[in-house]
This record gives sequence, C-alpha cells and structure tokens, in this order.
Amino acid sequence: MKKKIAYFNCTGVFPHIGCLAVTDSHMRELIAGGYDVFKIYSSLDTKFLRSKDRKISLGLAKTSSIKNVIESADALVINAEGSIHHAGGRDLLAVAELAQAMDTPVYLVNAVMQEVDGYDDVLQNCTDITVREQKSLEYLRNKKIDCRMVLDSILDANFSDTPHKSLAGKKAYTDWQAQRDADVGKTTLAYIDHHPNHAHEFVLDCPFQYVIIISTLKKASISQKTIRIFIKIFRAF
Repeated sequence: MKKKIAYFNCTGVFPHIGCLAVTDSHMRELIAGGYDVFKIYSSLDTKFLRSKDRKISLGLAKTSSIKNVIESADALVINAEGSIHHAGGRDLLAVAELAQAMDTPVYLVNAVMQEVDGYDDVLQNCTDITVREQKSLEYLRNKKIDCRMVLDSILDANFSDTPHKSLAGKKAYTDWQAQRDADVGKTTLAYIDHHPNHAHEFVLDCPFQYVIIISTLKKASISQKTIRIFIKIFRAF
C-alpha cells in the first residue's frame, strides 16, 4: 500500500516560475517515489493559522479539518520555500507542531531559515530538514538543529532546452513579487509608463489555466527554457 503524504505550502497556485517549478519538482518526485499525495494545501489554505501567539496558531490547527488530514497521513511534507523566516511561516510551524504531537513524521524541505524564534523544539522534532543555502544551514546548526543542505528544488523541475519565445528588442524583467508591489513594483510600473514605445516582458510571471507553459531565461541571452506543468494534477487530489 502506498504511503499517504499530505503536502503543505504548495506554491503551484501562483503564476511565478519559481513557485511553479518547485511544485513541479516536488510532485513528480513524490509520485515517482510511489507515494500517494492525497491532500495538498497552498499558503492560502493555511493563512488562517497565522498568529503572533504560538498557542493560538496551534489551537486553530487542532480545531480545523487539518487535524483529520494529519490523522490520515503517514507523513507531512512541508515546502518551506522562502516562507519560514523573520517571523514568517507561523501557519506551517503550527501544522508541524500539531503533526509532531500526533506522532506523524514531518519533512521540512527546500527551506530558507533566518530569525525563526520560539520554535526551536518544533524544528528539532522534524524528521528531516533540508535548507537550500549556506546561511540557513549555519543558522540552524548554531541552534543545534539537525539539517542538510540540498540545492534548490527548482533545479529538478522539468525544464526543456527548447526556446519558447524571443526577447530580442524587449525590456525583460526578471522577477515580480506581489509582496513588493508598493516599492519595487511601483518603481517598475513607473519605468514602463515612461517608456511606452518599448516592448516589455515579465519573463518569470504569467497567468495560468489547467495546463500552462511558462518561460524563463535559459542564460543571459534571448534564449529561453520552457516548463510545462499540469495544474490539473492538483485538482485530482
């Protein structure tokens, strides 16, 4: 019988190359490993757990349907991403704490970790933690928390070497995060307004439907890689 996995912090609901590629990587690896990913949560599904008070977050998790999912799971995989740092990711930590109290293994993967205060015991009780860069590794090891460094999961995404579109003659913007709309976003849009005759391309951000094709730079040139992600796979779970 397949081991049942509940997957948290699925970023595939966001139209950004990094978010989509990491989800592609994790889903393919879990399914190829023979696991049944029977439940998937995005950050939108768990944001109600976010509180500055750890006890409140845990209490909300205990009284939610998440507890029933944990009871049915053989393990939790939490995509830490860039979510658990500087007091962020309290919802994911609450889920981890609840699972640990229920003796369910917790795997925290692809993490960036900085200034995560008040949760050392939760991190120490994770079955495994993988971080994606040296500073996070040092941060956790200084806290005596076991972890491993594994390169960013985006590297295992199903990219293609086939160019998708040309950026020749266009202004290419390499990133866009909604959290930065008030500063970086505002500046970018002002620049675009001042150059109305130029063609602009946001190469890492795009809309998506059930099946999407999105593009990102292959290297510092006009060549691009493409990635095909089947969003409908998530609808089926």
